[in-house]
Amino acid sequence: MMALSEQHHALRHAEPAHRLRGVGAPTADGVARRLRAAGIRPTRQRVAICSLLFGGGDRHVTAEVLFEEAQRIKIPISLATIYNCLHTFAKRRLIRELFVDPTTTYYDTNTSDHCHFVSQVDGSIMDVPAAGIQLGPIEGVPEGLHVVDVQVVVRLRPKVDGRSISPAEDLSGVSTTPPYPATPV
Repeated sequence: MMALSEQHHALRHAEPAHRLRGVGAPTADGVARRLRAAGIRPTRQRVAICSLLFGGGDRHVTAEVLFEEAQRIKIPISLATIYNCLHTFAKRRLIRELFVDPTTTYYDTNTSDHCHFVSQVDGSIMDVPAAGIQLGPIEGVPEGLHVVDVQVVVRLRPKVDGRSISPAEDLSGVSTTPPYPATPV
């Protein structure tokens, strides 16, 4: 098992990265700077989790997915620590909590204002293209309050033989191979 200090050393000497999003793993120094800028102390665990989150571009993940990824590359970290870090990152707006499923919390590394498609067949989450949904000013916000987040989730079901399948119909036997670029969750 690779010790956390070895993982930190590997991250520290990775290819330089100018942003946390993008191709390739960000460096530990770049991640630490980003965490500090958000008011978060860059512990080794936070640096490791942040590197997993942002190493491959925008994505939608759960704590369990990050835990499996950490285990696969031998980062010794508990699921509880991952949950705590994700909560801290969301509170400091490094990531965004998504409310697409009442039983699981998903996190989005893209914190810009955007909407999501969610497949009711396989649960995959995809960003709606920027021009896909136009949101205007929200009317009727109570006095003294302001809007801090709007989440629009568009649930999708496949068409079979050219017809839409109703929510009551059984989806067993329906192909779960998405005809769209899905982000695995």
